[in-house]
Amino acid sequence: MRNTLPVDDPSGVVLLTVLGDRNSNTVAAQYLSVDLTLLDGARQLRQYSLVNAPGTAELTFAVKPGRNRAAGRRWS
Repeated sequence: MRNTLPVDDPSGVVLLTVLGDRNSNTVAAQYLSVDLTLLDGARQLRQYSLVNAPGTAELTFAVKPGRNRAAGRRWS
């Protein structure tokens, strides 16, 4: 996983497939769910929209930084 350089709000996070497979099954407006463990140990499921074109080995999703937090440190 890598964080793309934040140009504006929202930033992007890129997930690379382990085997370099092309994820040609993705479609416009598709989203993924991410299970997060918060600082207090609580877990929370969040959904993010995919923003890259289908047919690549990357899944890029948009993440808006939380208020009063440094961009790229913690995502909301």
